[in-house]
Amino acid sequence: MRYRFTHTRWGRLQLSILVFVGLIAGVQYWFGWESVLAPWQQLPVERIAVAVLLVLLSYVVRTLRVVGFFAVELRGRFPSALKLMLMNNLWNTLLPTFGELSFPILMRRYFIISPTRSLPALLWFRLLDLYVIFLLALVSLMLNRGSWWLAASVIALLTLAIPLIYRGLPRSIGYVERKFKGALKQRISEVRKALPTSWRLLLLTSWWTLANWAVKLVVFAWIIQQFVAINLGQALLGAIGGELTTILPVYSIAGVGTYEAGVVAALVPADIGYQEAIKTAVNLHLFFLSCTLLSGFLSYLLPQGELPGLPSGRSPMTASRRGVRKGGRSA
Repeated sequence: MRYRFTHTRWGRLQLSILVFVGLIAGVQYWFGWESVLAPWQQLPVERIAVAVLLVLLSYVVRTLRVVGFFAVELRGRFPSALKLMLMNNLWNTLLPTFGELSFPILMRRYFIISPTRSLPALLWFRLLDLYVIFLLALVSLMLNRGSWWLAASVIALLTLAIPLIYRGLPRSIGYVERKFKGALKQRISEVRKALPTSWRLLLLTSWWTLANWAVKLVVFAWIIQQFVAINLGQALLGAIGGELTTILPVYSIAGVGTYEAGVVAALVPADIGYQEAIKTAVNLHLFFLSCTLLSGFLSYLLPQGELPGLPSGRSPMTASRRGVRKGGRSA
C-alpha cells in the first residue's frame, strides 16, 4: 500500500502547519501560555495520574475490540496487538489521513492480514465509533437538559440502526459484487467476507466500543470540569465535540485548531465565555496529546512477537515476501 502526496494533500498539510503555528502564537498573544497552563498547578498529581491511567486503559479496551474481531489471527498475541493499536493511535492523532492508513499497514506488517480484510474492519470500527459517540451525546443532552423522551426515542432508533447496518451492508456489497466480473468481483467479495459474520461478533465489538468511549469521554469531561464550573452533561458534550473532529475528515496535524474548535463549539452554548472555552479546549487537547505521546512511547517497549510457525528471528513481512516468491498467497 503506497501513500501518494497529491496537490490536495500537500495543500492540506501546509494549511495544517499554518494553523498549528497560528494557534501557538495566538494563545501566547491573547492569553499567554503561563496563564493558560496555571490551573494545572492546582490539580493533585495523584488525580492526574489516575486520569492518564484510565485513558491508557481505554486504549487497552480498543485493542480488545481488534483482538475480538480478528480472533483467529491474533489469538495469544495480545502484546503485539496492543503495540499495533498504540502505534496506530499515535499516527492517527499526529497525522491526518495517513494515520488511518497506518492501521492496514501495521496489520499487514505484524499479522500478514491483507488490506482487503483490515480496511473493511476499520470501516466497521469507525461506524461503531460514530454510533457510540452520538449515543453518548444524547445521554449528555439528557443529563444537561432533561429531554428524556426525545433522547430515549433517538437512542432506540440508533440501537436498531446497528443491527440493520450489520444485516444490510453485506447484502448491499453482495448486490454490487454481482454487477462485476473478474479481479474486481473478487476484491469486492473479499471486502464482503471481511465484515462481521455473527451476532456474537457484532455484540462483542459494540460492547468494547461502548466501554472504550465511555471511559475516555468521562475522563475528558472530568478534565474539562477542572477548568470551568459546568455539570457533567455539559462537560461530556465538550469532550465529544473535540473527539468528533478526530473521526470526521476535518482533522489537522495533531488536531491543532480543529480539536479546539470542536470543544469550543460544544461548550459555548453552556453559557461559557469564549476565552474560558478556548483555554479549556487548549488544556484538554494538551492532556489528550500527552496521553497519546506517552502511549506511543510505551508501544516501543512492547514486543512485536512472532507469528506461530515462523522460525525465531524471521519477521512476518519477510515470510510474506518469501511466500509470494514461491507462488504462495498471504492471508
